[in-house]
Amino acid sequence: MANYNLGWSTGHPGLLIYLVDLSGSMRWDEKINRVSKTISDALFATVAPSQLKDGSFLNNFEVRVIGYNQKTYDIFSGNVEQIADRLNDVGDFFFEFGENSPYKPQGLTHMAMAFEKVGDVVSQWISRQNAAGRPTPAPMVLHITDGFPEEKDTPDALAEEHARKAAARLLDMVVPDGKLLLFNMHIDGKPGATEPMYFPTSAPSDKRRKLLFDISSPMEEIFVQRGGELRNAKPQKGSRFMVSNVSNNNILAELIRFGSSVSSRGAGPRETPIDI
Repeated sequence: MANYNLGWSTGHPGLLIYLVDLSGSMRWDEKINRVSKTISDALFATVAPSQLKDGSFLNNFEVRVIGYNQKTYDIFSGNVEQIADRLNDVGDFFFEFGENSPYKPQGLTHMAMAFEKVGDVVSQWISRQNAAGRPTPAPMVLHITDGFPEEKDTPDALAEEHARKAAARLLDMVVPDGKLLLFNMHIDGKPGATEPMYFPTSAPSDKRRKLLFDISSPMEEIFVQRGGELRNAKPQKGSRFMVSNVSNNNILAELIRFGSSVSSRGAGPRETPIDI
């Protein structure tokens, strides 16, 4: 099996999924505002290199934005041209989160249901790529949450077990380029309240952090090397795609940009847009 050698291109576009916690606590401390803004900024940075001199775009990846609480929400689905159009329309915030929006934070954190939804989306995408005869880069899933699994009328331990099983099924999804990549990002709203953790190499003792560590993808050497470009949080050999208690806006933005593009390059020749 190859190890993430297939870069994104129009002949084999990638899949990037943002899975966003929309439980009630995400409205505190401007957390959902920060997430929406940083997703917008990350997508702008990821789309920009795909623009050609004539203003058109290389459709070399697709994006899905999925929200969840006690339901799942298909917030956005599209290729590079459609992403660029939406960025032009929405400005700073990629999805709405106001009181009259279907995406406002409310309810509980049904994490298992969210992972199952992502599994369905990835399976359908892989089937479409196979039907078109396209090689398939490993999908990247960025899961952004401030909480722990919660399910209505369900003990916390059982909700955690459901989340672990659903995440394990995701982590077992594989294409010839490699296994699906699951990057779990736990955010906090109060700077300094809890020490942040970036790309740990062993399971923490804290219950929340241990869960996220256990259900996050290991970082292959190619991703550890690319993480060396980060200014504030560098992975090392044995790291997992997991961070916790991120409250600094600049670091959050850097981590989301990293997760949005780290799997796009591959190790072989890539399409190169015309310089503009």
